[in-house]
Amino acid sequence: MLTAGTPLGVSGTTNMIKVVIIGDTLATGVGVGTDIVCGELSVCQSDEDALKSFKSESILVIPFTTNKIIDVVRSAKGIICEQGGEDSHAAIIGRALNIPVIVGAAGATKILKSGTAVTLDAKKGIVFNGDIYK
Repeated sequence: MLTAGTPLGVSGTTNMIKVVIIGDTLATGVGVGTDIVCGELSVCQSDEDALKSFKSESILVIPFTTNKIIDVVRSAKGIICEQGGEDSHAAIIGRALNIPVIVGAAGATKILKSGTAVTLDAKKGIVFNGDIYK
């Protein structure tokens, strides 16, 4: 946490605080929503993979979403999607279900590993290594 105040050099004038998250950025993209969620990743390469191996209450990492996996999406804490666009399926369904989403996360299914604990910050469009709330 950084603090400052004005006028400079006068004791007792601290009137600004900035919280800075220090950690490893694993992926970036365009955030949809403003929520921050922490959880384990469930990396899936396709709809079929998501239907077979997605772990409920984890963060779904997938190249793109479709209506075929709507039940998977409903049970996700968040979505990290390689396909970009604020009008993409993942972005639209995330807004409709109030699930934080990051779209346009290039290479996410290759970079990120299932079981890794992360923090997904939809407002900033960043995925951090670890749970920032621990």
